[in-house]
Amino acid sequence: MRPKGNIEEFLFEEITAEEAEELVHKDLVCNYAKGQWVADSRRPLYSGFGCKQWLSEMWACRLTQRSDFSYEGYTWLPNNCEMPEFERSAFLRRMQDKTIAFIGDSLGRQQFQSLMCMATGGEMSPEVEDVGKEYGLIKARGAKRPDGWAFRFPNTNTTILYYWSSTLADLVPINSTDPRSNVAMHLDRPPAFMRKYLHRFDVLVLNTGHHWNRGKLTANRWVMYVNGKPNDDSKLVSMGGAKNFTAYSIS
Repeated sequence: MRPKGNIEEFLFEEITAEEAEELVHKDLVCNYAKGQWVADSRRPLYSGFGCKQWLSEMWACRLTQRSDFSYEGYTWLPNNCEMPEFERSAFLRRMQDKTIAFIGDSLGRQQFQSLMCMATGGEMSPEVEDVGKEYGLIKARGAKRPDGWAFRFPNTNTTILYYWSSTLADLVPINSTDPRSNVAMHLDRPPAFMRKYLHRFDVLVLNTGHHWNRGKLTANRWVMYVNGKPNDDSKLVSMGGAKNFTAYSIS
């Protein structure tokens, strides 16, 4: 077991899952999930006005009619330990030759956009490369937007990407020749994008939640499938049960 020390000394050191669990249990490293929001005059890390290169207008609160932005002046403080201050150059150096992937719904998209703003300081960054084609992330004919985006910081070869998957289930048209076909929602199978590119991800952030309701399933013509056939497991009929099953299946 490693001796207790500064969290930064082994924050990015590779350890086994068993070692990590023991360290957290003994309070030798931060449990970032437990803490509180505290006022911080050094926040925000970027300007909602200035980071227009990465922020979608619909998610950029500074571009709306909202007048209260006091929430921007807070930082997360873990209990019983200190979290290293975010500094974009140090972050990119630590993420050198690595790929960070966000897969999920609009929450994941906002996390992706926010990280792009943090990594660029909210400034125009023409040197950042669009590498979406490497991941098949191109806008299809007639589509409003591609299924995701991928950008690379050339100085450190750091890639940050996002892929839209509102349920984290693999969605496949039951009849590919019929545009009005129902869609098989494979609860026990991650999205094809994730299966294809998982080996390239060093950090993977998943989220789902909002789209797990009967209205969404009906509107999108999603039909729950398990083991390659329509679901007949009564335990997975409820939205909560199906969502939890999907999350556990892909993790």
